[in-house]
Amino acid sequence: MEVWSGGEWHHLGASESTELDRAWFTGKATGAAVDGTMRQHSIFASSFRRIGTALPLPWAPDDVSVPAVNVTQSYKNRPPAKPATAPAAAPATTTAPAGSPAK
Repeated sequence: MEVWSGGEWHHLGASESTELDRAWFTGKATGAAVDGTMRQHSIFASSFRRIGTALPLPWAPDDVSVPAVNVTQSYKNRPPAKPATAPAAAPATTTAPAGSPAK
């Protein structure tokens, strides 16, 4: 998910609770394969403002009705950040050995 905040583009995951620019996909989104020069290797944010760029719609490749902004460079220009981590697992519970009295 892309958000405009503080005069620049940021990203966050759609379902996890993390800081801006620290989603599960952050590491892959800043990798060498994402270069911004080819549409299939770029990151876009949909927009209400029409600036001449259309959001790539894989299910309708000829549809240019959804305006977009190429935000690839906002990923590439940020210092590398560690991706968000999963919450710590709950401590394991122990069970009493068979035959011991219940408490």
